Amino acid sequence: MAELILVKAADPKRCALWERHADHPDQEVFVWGEQVFQVANTAQVQQRLASGALVLVEDAPTEETPATEETPEDAPTEETPAPKTKKAKA
Repeated sequence: MAELILVKAADPKRCALWERHADHPDQEVFVWGEQVFQVANTAQVQQRLASGALVLVEDAPTEETPATEETPEDAPTEETPAPKTKKAKA
């Protein structure tokens, strides 16, 4: 089984990779958009990395943030706390 790595598309407006291979999670990958994907380090992935179509992502996401989940731009961060909400009266 090939090593699993994290990649994303160099150009989010184009499909950077579509490949069926037994070593990929679910045996198929479709890399596009702004998302980060876990893929097997196959010959096709290596070729796309070398050509610049794919970008290797060094930092692995935490368990709370799966690789294929996008974070909304307006999500609260440590620098910008979530707005306070009023509690509904019972």
